[in-house]
Amino acid sequence: MEDNSSTNNFFLNIKKTINNNLKLIVIILSVLFLLFLLLQTYNYFIKQSTLKNSISFYKAISIDREDESNKILSVLNNSNDFYAILSQLEIIDKNIKNKNYELVNELYKNLLNDNNLENIYKTAIASVAAYNFINIQLINPSTNYIDDINNYIEIIDDELLNYNGIKLELKFLKIITEVENNNIQYNNYNQAIELYDIIMSNENVSSIIKERVNKIHEYQLYK
Repeated sequence: MEDNSSTNNFFLNIKKTINNNLKLIVIILSVLFLLFLLLQTYNYFIKQSTLKNSISFYKAISIDREDESNKILSVLNNSNDFYAILSQLEIIDKNIKNKNYELVNELYKNLLNDNNLENIYKTAIASVAAYNFINIQLINPSTNYIDDINNYIEIIDDELLNYNGIKLELKFLKIITEVENNNIQYNNYNQAIELYDIIMSNENVSSIIKERVNKIHEYQLYK
């Protein structure tokens, strides 16, 4: 009898252990399933939010009413996706057209000071900012954005080989801006001639950039 009782107790203990383990497994699986559902829900809302921001952005750049467009862009500017950057760049373009250059400069600086922005995006934005302000400086000689132009050029990452030629071209254009704004004799400006030679002999500089630089060089020599 004692043997039977011991055997029964043994099986009861095993059954109890299995039941307890099953309960634990069910709880774990339930928690994992719940986490999976939460993740799927989160991804759904992220996709919906991105889609919504995409629609809003293209609406902002296509409507004629500037006040409504600016309102949409301001909302997108506070989002946490790529459309926040696009909206800021669109706001910058609008202010360039409206000749709000001080605001444009501030907006570019705020954008480039964003620590979450990847280096390649900073380099691309800094390149555009430098080109824009070189053009602004040439059109408006009374302004003084040379230091800002230098700062934008310095942000361009030397490790990004595709931007080496762009960086050199921007440095050359910045010198040309100084030549034009200060009535400097290009032929006697050693810094300009030396940089021209560096660009033309550099294998990392594209033929398109070399052609543009060469045309400016020849114009400055024979104007």
